[in-house]
Amino acid sequence: MNYQKLTHRRLIAATVAAAAMAAAGLAGAAVASSGGASAGAATIPDLLTLSYTATGPGGGLYHPAGVSAAGGAVYVSNSGANMVATIAGGTTTAFAGSLTAFGEHGDGGPATAASLYHPGGSAVDAQGDLYIADSGDNVVREVTADGVIHLISQTKGYLEYPEGVAADAHGNLYIADTADNQVVEIEKNGTVERAIGTGKAGYSGDGAKAYNAKVDQPTGLAFDAKGNLYIADAGNNVIRRVDAKTGVITTVAGDYAADQASDGLGGFSGDGGPATSARLNDPQGVAVDGAGDLFIADTFNNAVREVTPDGSIVTVVNSSAKPGGESSNAAATASKLNTPYGIAIDASTSDIYIADTNNSKIAEVTGLAQSGDAAGPVAPARS
Repeated sequence: MNYQKLTHRRLIAATVAAAAMAAAGLAGAAVASSGGASAGAATIPDLLTLSYTATGPGGGLYHPAGVSAAGGAVYVSNSGANMVATIAGGTTTAFAGSLTAFGEHGDGGPATAASLYHPGGSAVDAQGDLYIADSGDNVVREVTADGVIHLISQTKGYLEYPEGVAADAHGNLYIADTADNQVVEIEKNGTVERAIGTGKAGYSGDGAKAYNAKVDQPTGLAFDAKGNLYIADAGNNVIRRVDAKTGVITTVAGDYAADQASDGLGGFSGDGGPATSARLNDPQGVAVDGAGDLFIADTFNNAVREVTPDGSIVTVVNSSAKPGGESSNAAATASKLNTPYGIAIDASTSDIYIADTNNSKIAEVTGLAQSGDAAGPVAPARS
């Protein structure tokens, strides 16, 4: 399916219009372009369910918790089946793990003969190697281009239920050490450092160095084109950002104070306004496109939210925030999700992929993310 690219301003207008049409029962209607006669008709971004076929007996997709993508291949953490598979060209292929075993076994051999235990987030580095947060085994594994799986030895005995992983442009690996309430960095030379968080759950530290801050169950991690790191601070219902140059942490989405003034359990609000005044509900995943747009898997709101570089927020998938069976081939704003945990962007295509966890689906949204090399959103200046 071919999708017409829109400028970002027209695209946001289209998604808002789609939400209004969904409420009026017109979710599939086209939106006319406001960009002039030469721009042509605008197409609302659609959501499409990817075909995942069994990779063995009982090998259907079951509660995928993580997703990453590069070069047209989508890496799916089939968490309930303790394996990772790829979807490419309509074909599903076993990539790592075994349907008949679980646990941290098989390092140094073929990844398809190894075992994993509840794999979570994954990330592809510049060399094409895949890093897997082997959550249930409390380690991170690496699958190299030759198909061999390796234990990242520095993670053994150090992590507690890691759920996210990201590689920066310099070969350093960042791991969301979720149950330890911190993000750790493994430098290219093998040195392990606590990069973000004190290890004690809480919410503090904005405007200061990230290693002195407090986070609460960090999960998804993503870098923008300038090396700034975005963290799904799930337990605090916010998204944090660590500046690549200063190491200072700030909040770029979610309103912790408003959340605490309510019941502390998250909420759904704020579309069309500043992202730091919006409410999120246990966001588990983040991704940043080339234009600097931040996409959030707003998990318990069953939605994907977008924060533009100017700091405004809008819901781009499932504007109702109500759970439902996935609505393939519908306008993205009208499509239903059920507790999406992971989100990723393939930089080669600017396609978005969503781990629609409780629907046991992987969704693709095309025509929404953009290419480029811009920085992501920053926190608003303090008054």
